[in-house]
Amino acid sequence: MFNEHVELVDIDPNHWVNLTKLVSGELLRKESSGPRKPKPASLSLLMENGRVLKAGHSRRGPLQDYSPDLSDLAALAQREEVEKVSVVERGTPRRIMHQVQSSLSLDMNFLEQILTIYSAIRSEMGHGIRLHPRPRMPDLKPGAVSTILKAVLASRELLVMVVYSDDGKLRDSSGLPIVTSGIVRINDKAELDLITTTDSLIAAGLSFTDWREGVKRVNELAEKVWKSKVFLGVHIPLSAMPSLVRAAMKNEGPKALSAMNKSGELILDPFPLRVRALLKMGGLMRGI
Repeated sequence: MFNEHVELVDIDPNHWVNLTKLVSGELLRKESSGPRKPKPASLSLLMENGRVLKAGHSRRGPLQDYSPDLSDLAALAQREEVEKVSVVERGTPRRIMHQVQSSLSLDMNFLEQILTIYSAIRSEMGHGIRLHPRPRMPDLKPGAVSTILKAVLASRELLVMVVYSDDGKLRDSSGLPIVTSGIVRINDKAELDLITTTDSLIAAGLSFTDWREGVKRVNELAEKVWKSKVFLGVHIPLSAMPSLVRAAMKNEGPKALSAMNKSGELILDPFPLRVRALLKMGGLMRGI
């Protein structure tokens, strides 16, 4: 996945911090309309041979003498008024590490190593690890991932992804209303050879106030600085992220991305025919 000489430069630290907050949902809760919603409640259980060793509720704290019916985690979540339930069998982390250590090889590239770890965790899903809602974890192979990269990206061209602070309340280290960003490029072997952020465009004169104005400036300067054409530009205001995430959780992400681009809630520019077809296919595949 990564070229041996990948160029990793100009990573804005604020972008990295905000990305972790987006993934955790912290920024999305702040962005939602109305009063700030509390963090979703969760229930965590450590098991051994059908017996609960430890149980904890994110709001109620440790649960003593707790012996719930684990045959239906969705029903358990409803009874305990939580959104997430995690059940881990004692010894599972050790088994995962043993599988990883016995499978990893120094001859593997970075992608193969990551997928080895992923495969070990996936093998325990539904057994040593039970989660509600259960995440979708397809069986990924290095060749398949490379094929996906080649389908989504064009070699030696840029993928630009930016989340903007459309109300201007968040600023990056350069003072721009950007929450987080990523600019990447793959080579002819579908290996990433460039990873950077919009921080790499500051010296070239990146400046804007309105996020829609920023779309054009970011794309233009990315091509100028990195001497590569922008193949796909994904430009999203922070206010649109909650709706997009909700759609993704319902497996309606591709459909929502296209619809929100059409309505102007976000901007896909450039938006090549190849990607349009993939998004449409993703929407059709949802019902299969």
